[in-house]
Amino acid sequence: MLVSTIGNIVQFTICFLALWRGGRDERIVAAALLANTLASKLAVSSDWVEPEYLVLVADMALLTVLVTLALRTTRWWVLWCAAFELLIVITHVAIVVDPTVRARSYVTGMIIWSYMVLLPLGFGAWETWRGAGRRQAPS
Repeated sequence: MLVSTIGNIVQFTICFLALWRGGRDERIVAAALLANTLASKLAVSSDWVEPEYLVLVADMALLTVLVTLALRTTRWWVLWCAAFELLIVITHVAIVVDPTVRARSYVTGMIIWSYMVLLPLGFGAWETWRGAGRRQAPS
């Protein structure tokens, strides 16, 4: 419970900062992540022993947004977000293909890759905020 609470605080803090100080790309990714989180929380139907098909659909939708954005932007960090989201989708597929994958492995994989999606977003928001400060500084 405590780990989940800390994870939610970290996620919402990074998304809030990206929405507040980030550029267009950071805001799109933050909004997509928040929508994915809400959809995933509503879609979870079990204790992660069985594949979570609705969560998989939500993660595939987020992957589509991230890959589309990565192909259209010059921001390199979006590609990292898309890569980590792809690992989340692959983890879902692993439990669909091999039901012997244990629930703990399934959830742990989801947690690790979810944090890894947040790191590039946080870096992108920080980089944009730092760059905006440099442009506004008097010479």
